[in-house]
Amino acid sequence: MKKRLVSWLLALAAVLTCLTPASAVSTGGTFYLAASTADRTLIEPAPVSYTAGQTVLQALQSSGYAFDLSGGFVSAVCGQSGNYTVYYDGGAYSLDAPASSVKTAIVFSEYSGAYDASQTRLAALMGRYRARTDNVQNYKPAADAYTDGLAALRGDGWSAAYTALDAAITEYETIRSGPKYTVTASATRNGKAVSGAVLTLTDSCGNVTSAAGAVQVVAGDYTFSVADGSDRTEGTLTVSGSTTLRAALPAGEWFGDIQILYGGAALPCTRNAASRTLTCQVPDTAGGSGLGLKACTGTDTPSNARLRTIYVDTAGVDCSNTSRSWNSSSTALVRLLDTGMKGRTLPLEAQYDADGHTQIQTYTVVLERTPTLSGLTVTAVLPSRLTLSPVRRTIRCPLFPTPSRWPHSPTARTIPLPVSARCS
Repeated sequence: MKKRLVSWLLALAAVLTCLTPASAVSTGGTFYLAASTADRTLIEPAPVSYTAGQTVLQALQSSGYAFDLSGGFVSAVCGQSGNYTVYYDGGAYSLDAPASSVKTAIVFSEYSGAYDASQTRLAALMGRYRARTDNVQNYKPAADAYTDGLAALRGDGWSAAYTALDAAITEYETIRSGPKYTVTASATRNGKAVSGAVLTLTDSCGNVTSAAGAVQVVAGDYTFSVADGSDRTEGTLTVSGSTTLRAALPAGEWFGDIQILYGGAALPCTRNAASRTLTCQVPDTAGGSGLGLKACTGTDTPSNARLRTIYVDTAGVDCSNTSRSWNSSSTALVRLLDTGMKGRTLPLEAQYDADGHTQIQTYTVVLERTPTLSGLTVTAVLPSRLTLSPVRRTIRCPLFPTPSRWPHSPTARTIPLPVSARCS
């Protein structure tokens, strides 16, 4: 009896499994998408996620890219009309098929020749290349091969483009996994050794290796930074074996008095000399071209040290290399801030070239916003609007000027307000 019951339960489980819809067991997935006309790339290979049960068309329509249909076919991609063909794995092209049937990539193009599997393989490889986080995109042979791949997706030559990009990626990985050498920082200040200085090496592709005292890197060309607090020294270094990097750090105080100006007047600031930090209160009305800087030289500033303000302005322009004048009240900090309550940090740098390196001392300016209520107005049943300004006054205004506006008789009250206002 027990054996029969077990057998019956197993059979029932098998039947229920067969009746379970495919969408219930599928969890969705991802494929790569690329699109181009004959002479223009519209979508560089990018991942597209789909959910369980979606068709290819539904996945495309939820991808964030625009696809226009005409007669059941895609007639425009990203607003660009064209005579598109579409292929994915095995030469399939149906947009009504399950999205899960796409295993590598979907490629839209105006190429009218025969399908080849290397087309979708190339698109998938290019999509994976773009998603990598090891800066392979900055390796010139790989970047060149990727550009050639985009051209191939607009026409043919997919197999050769795939081989070239795959080889360049492999070459990059081989370089990155090569033997490592130790670079040790020997930092001094005024001829005295500085312990614990942080050494940072950045290779030509943007890979950063940083540690206190020493780092291990593969052979190659690097920019370096040796830093101790707000003092650092920068330069270039070619590594071909283990070596010691000697760097002299800035000595003494290179910044004297620092003021942030608004309308030509110095804003209230609090200075922390130990951390080389200046915290300033900036009214929310400041923005655009109203702010300025006066940075004075310190007791130990080298005679030819450069003053720089390290920031990207609100229009996206990098102002870090803009020449600034010491001891001047005419240094404009254009578009440093927008009006409003959003503050920011402004690093000031004193830069000095010595012994083939650049010594840099940083003073950090923290800009905190303060509300002024200058844009606030008070309205009620008054015959005119009260315009506010940050001056405390006591005013006398009729609150209910006409009996028709309020069931009680007109009255006047004295109201203390932290503003100046007038009633007319």
